[in-house]
Amino acid sequence: HSSKSVNSKQHSKSHAVNKNPVNPKEKRFKCADCSYTAYYRCRLQRHQQDVHAGEKPYKCSAPRCEYASAHRAALERHQRIHTRERPFKCPHCDYTGAQRYALTSHLRYMHSGKPRKRH
Repeated sequence: HSSKSVNSKQHSKSHAVNKNPVNPKEKRFKCADCSYTAYYRCRLQRHQQDVHAGEKPYKCSAPRCEYASAHRAALERHQRIHTRERPFKCPHCDYTGAQRYALTSHLRYMHSGKPRKRH
C-alpha cells in the first residue's frame, strides 16, 4: 500500500468516527470557551472558528461591500447577490435559485402536491 492510500483510509476512518456519535442523543463535543455542544467534532471545530477565532479571511471584492466570512463556500454563496447568478434550476418549470435551499423549498411547495404550511 502506498502512504497515500493508508493516509486516505486513516482520514476516512477518523472522519467516520467524528461524524458518528456513540450515543446519538448525547452531544459529546463541548466548547471550552462557551456552553456550545455538538454531536460532531467537525461542527465544534467550525463553531470555534466562526465564533471564537474571529478570523474571516474570505472578503467580498464588490465595491462598498464589507461582507467577510470564515468559509470560502459562504463567500461564494454571498457573491451571487452581486452577480445575480442563479445556478439551481427547477426540472419542472423556469424557476432558478441562487442557493440550493431555495430550490429545495420551491420543489417542496410548488411541485410536491402538498399544501404549503401556514404559520
